[in-house]
Amino acid sequence: MESVPQAALARIATVLAAQGERSKRELEGKGAAAALRVLLEAKAAGYEEIATKLGIEEKDLVLIAETIRDALQGANYTILGAGGSAADIFGIVSAIKSVLGKT
Repeated sequence: MESVPQAALARIATVLAAQGERSKRELEGKGAAAALRVLLEAKAAGYEEIATKLGIEEKDLVLIAETIRDALQGANYTILGAGGSAADIFGIVSAIKSVLGKT
């Protein structure tokens, strides 16, 4: 070991550390991607079930839900019905159906 210059050992250590960091980031990325896929599949199944129960097309429900989510994200406050429940939120279904021409 004494015959190997310190600079060469430092270079090897740097390369090994960088390779380890790259592998770590790749594995973390794959894990995050897998988790996101599971989440999106679960959302899709939920949208499908809700759309079926409401009697509207899934694509219309997704559009409405994403629009509402985007609109409410920037809001400083949100007003719901007096009960404040999911039933109040889905009380707008008749209005949605009329907009979509599904009355």
